[in-house]
Amino acid sequence: MVGRVVEADRVLSGGLDVFAPAQQGYSEDEHLFRVGFMSVGEAGELRGRLLSMGMPEEAVTVERMDQPVPAWLRRGEVDGHRAVWLAGREPGGLVPPLQGVMVRGSSRLWEVVESMRARGEVAVRRGPADPIVDEAGGERFEVVRGDALVDLHVIRASDGSGGVGLWAARRQERNRGCRSDIELLRRLKVVLEAAGS
Repeated sequence: MVGRVVEADRVLSGGLDVFAPAQQGYSEDEHLFRVGFMSVGEAGELRGRLLSMGMPEEAVTVERMDQPVPAWLRRGEVDGHRAVWLAGREPGGLVPPLQGVMVRGSSRLWEVVESMRARGEVAVRRGPADPIVDEAGGERFEVVRGDALVDLHVIRASDGSGGVGLWAARRQERNRGCRSDIELLRRLKVVLEAAGS
């Protein structure tokens, strides 16, 4: 589902500052917000709710690959990904709908994160406790670059094999202005995959 940022901030109670943190699969840029769904029905339900809250019909749509887009949108490829943008504007840089990255491999994966820290590319600090990760015998860290923040959950294999699982994820409560968090998450994905995860 795609909507216009300006109309949402004007119409929704609390604007996108209240709406965005409650949405899984949310991303935005300065013009549009997107909420991704596995089910077209769920997307339609959210669209209906937004319309009932006063969002104009021409400001929110369920974008489906097999259906035409409304006149206020254009669809095409940006940075190798399918995307939509406002009609009458050139497409800008894409903010992909990336929520998290999960990789498994040897302890070398953690060493790659440590080397990013040692080079000053990121800061790594202990994160708040997480019941799921703690129960699995893992640790939680925060990876920070500028104003970007990504949670990094590290779970080490209990069988002595030296294996490790890393789950890097952005926080839902930081959905507003998520571009920098997503860029950091993408960087972590590239580095971890290159390390042979």
